[in-house]
Amino acid sequence: MKYLVGQKVYIIENKIKIREATIVKSDAQVSLIRFGNGAGTRLSNSRIYDNYDKAFEDLPEEIQKRLRLELFEPAYKLPDQYFFEAIREKEEREAKRAFFAAQKERYGR
Repeated sequence: MKYLVGQKVYIIENKIKIREATIVKSDAQVSLIRFGNGAGTRLSNSRIYDNYDKAFEDLPEEIQKRLRLELFEPAYKLPDQYFFEAIREKEEREAKRAFFAAQKERYGR
């Protein structure tokens, strides 16, 4: 597929991240794209997507799940959430201490 110069497209970087780019030059098989920061690259047209949804569908499922969670996670935490996280972390530390104390008793190290 040949893309139009100036068209917004999306690519998948390292099978992890979807990145927006702009077409600078395109022919039947290869396109030159430029990112927002000024960097650019030449890619096969099979690795370029017209819209975000098509690119999202080609991501591995575990990455899709992680991205969906990031979309719906709040940008801030309520004071209660900090409180309960602190309690959970304290319980984890105490469990680790108990485990290592038992190991020390058992093996005498």
